[in-house]
Amino acid sequence: MERCRPSTKGIKNVSGVACHVSSAIQLLYHATPESTRSDLILLSNELEKENLNQSNNDDCNSTSAFLMELGNLFRDIGNHDLMSYDELDIVNDRQSVDPTKFYNFIMPNIDSLHVGDAGTSLRVILSLTRKALERLVPIRHDDDDGGVLQLAKTVFDDLQKLFWKGEMTHQII
Repeated sequence: MERCRPSTKGIKNVSGVACHVSSAIQLLYHATPESTRSDLILLSNELEKENLNQSNNDDCNSTSAFLMELGNLFRDIGNHDLMSYDELDIVNDRQSVDPTKFYNFIMPNIDSLHVGDAGTSLRVILSLTRKALERLVPIRHDDDDGGVLQLAKTVFDDLQKLFWKGEMTHQII
């Protein structure tokens, strides 16, 4: 019998009642095409490389930090570093993903300390993601060499097609 390699890790329910947020994050992760997830992870890495201390703009810092944490969360959920089926036992021993840093960016829009529903949480996370990507483009327009700005536009366009103007719009928003 062939063993399947797991494609993702679970998310810790750090507050004991945040399963609605964890579910929303998992839904977003799995509904997002792999190429868009990869672009978001690359965007997160590029934003981290730039060291946020370069900017005195608080809006830019919070926008970049939100996108970095979302990208880091997607990177951590996916097992992108796995290369073979032999590593299955290692994966099963790994800890689930701790979303605490990301939760700090979605509060007070989503209360991860109380019971809620995954649909509302998903809608809020999508809305925050859209706003962050929309804010990043004008902020970065003058000082970008095309790398970060292009990645942000690509991620935005892909998510726009899927969630905000695509076939899933009527189901989610």
